[in-house]
Amino acid sequence: MGDPNTGHDALSKTAGQTNKSTINGGSKLQPTVIDWKHIDVPRFLVLAPTASVLTRVVLYPTQLIKTRLQVQKQHSFYNGPVDAFRKIVRYEGVRALYKGFLPNLINVGAGQLYITSYERIKHRLTPVVPNEIGRNFIGGFSASMISQVIMVPANVVTQRMMVFGQTVEQGATHEATTARSLASNIIKAEGVRGFYKGYWASIAAFAPTSAIWWSVYGVLRRWQSGDDVVKQDMYTIAQQAVAGSLAGITTAVITNPLDVVRARLQVDGRVGDGIGWTRVFAQLWKEEGMSGMYKGVTARMGYMGVNSLLMISAYEMVKRLSLKEDVASIEEVEDDIATEACSS
Repeated sequence: MGDPNTGHDALSKTAGQTNKSTINGGSKLQPTVIDWKHIDVPRFLVLAPTASVLTRVVLYPTQLIKTRLQVQKQHSFYNGPVDAFRKIVRYEGVRALYKGFLPNLINVGAGQLYITSYERIKHRLTPVVPNEIGRNFIGGFSASMISQVIMVPANVVTQRMMVFGQTVEQGATHEATTARSLASNIIKAEGVRGFYKGYWASIAAFAPTSAIWWSVYGVLRRWQSGDDVVKQDMYTIAQQAVAGSLAGITTAVITNPLDVVRARLQVDGRVGDGIGWTRVFAQLWKEEGMSGMYKGVTARMGYMGVNSLLMISAYEMVKRLSLKEDVASIEEVEDDIATEACSS
C-alpha cells in the first residue's frame, strides 16, 4: 500500500466520477479491509464502546461458565458446560450467571484501548511490513500486551466473583460479596501486586490468542472476497460473521491450555505463594494430563465462536458506519477504478 493520502485522493476522484454517471442499481463498494486511514475517529470512539457493552451483556454467562469449568479440580462441581448452566441456575439462580459483570465492564475501556492500538499499530506497520497477515499478527499481539495493563486487574476481581459462592447444594447460602469488598480484601492481603497475579500468564495466553485470531480472520476474509473492495450488502456481513466465528473456534482450540493456566493463577494464586504459570502448567499436566489442558474447551469454543461472530459483526458494522465520507460514498462505476482507489 502506498501513501495513505493517495488512497483518499483516488477515492474522492472515484466518488466525483460517480456523481456524473448514471448507474443502473449501482451497488455501494467499500474496502474489504477498512484501515485506520479510512475511519472517522471521533465517531468510531463513540460507536465501538456501545457495541462492546451490548455484546458483553449477551455473552457474559458463557464466560462465567468457562471460568468455573477451568478452575475446578477434576469434576468437583460440573460435568461440562450444559451441566454447569443447569446447576448454576438451579442452585444459585439466574442472576448468578452475571456474577462479576459490573467490574468486568472496566474491560470495555480496555477493549477500546486494545482495538485502537491494534488499528494504529497495523497502520504504522504498513511501510515496513508489506504482508497483511504479518501486520495482523504483530498488531494483535502488541495490542493485547498493551491492554492487559487494564484487563488483568479487572479479570482478577471479575473471575474471583464468578466462582464466589458456587455450590451444588439446594438451599445453600453464602455471604454476599461485592467488587468493592473483594478489591479491598485483595489490597489488604496482597497489596497492589495482587491485582496483577497471573499478569505474565495473561500475556502468554491472550497475546498469542489475539495474534492468531486476527491472522486467521484476515486470511479467511481475503479468501472469501478475493478483491480489495466488496459490495455493501448482507452477504458481505454474513461472510465477515462466519470468518470471525471460524477464527474464534480455531484460536480457542489452539490456545486453551494457556487460558486454563491463566484462569487458575488469577483465581487460586496469591502474591508470595511462589506459584508461577510454569508450575501450574506442570501440576495440571501431572494431575489431569491432556484432558486438564482442555478443560472448558467446549465452553470456550462456544464463547469464542459466538463472541467472535457478534464482535466482528458489530465491529465491522461500526467501522463501516465510521467511514469517512469520501470512502463511504463510492458507487460501482468501474471495478478497476474502485479497486485501484482502495488499494493505493
